[in-house]
Amino acid sequence: MSHPEEWVSAPVAPEVREQARELRVKLDALYGLNSQVPDRHPRELGEMGELCLQRWFINQGISHIYVEDDHLHNADFLMGTQKVDVKVKNRIPCQPSYTFGVHAFHLEKPIDWYVFAGWHEITNILTFYGAAHRDDILSSSQIVLPGEVAHTASLGPYHLKTKQATYEYPIWRMIGLKEWAHAIT
Repeated sequence: MSHPEEWVSAPVAPEVREQARELRVKLDALYGLNSQVPDRHPRELGEMGELCLQRWFINQGISHIYVEDDHLHNADFLMGTQKVDVKVKNRIPCQPSYTFGVHAFHLEKPIDWYVFAGWHEITNILTFYGAAHRDDILSSSQIVLPGEVAHTASLGPYHLKTKQATYEYPIWRMIGLKEWAHAIT
């Protein structure tokens, strides 16, 4: 189970943020996507999380392959035979009681593990909360269907009307990043 003392946090280096922006623009141009979204939710958050996790893997000596250009979201990383996807949210500082929403269509992809992170824009800190196996997300989440109100603690006092089915997965169920990375490699 993931606890705050197991979370991995670090400031996002300016060159990582710039590399993530460049990668997002490149991928959007390659696949005909629109990279222009409101500033409150930078489109390159996913790439920023991937690049930060790749740096962490390298620093920890963890064997991995970064799949930089998979626009189909089949995997961000390959770790042995395991396919890993990184999910990053732009969020308020986190608490162990919070949930992390995963859209149902992501869970239909051939992914084995999801690594969850949050980026706090004001402090420019990216925190990896942990990892979860797809099967555990499917069996242990609260499902919020389109049109229902999601009572996610991760949004503080706010309620979000979903546009698509979302699995709200509790952070406390996640496996700490270090424990997970060493166990699957």
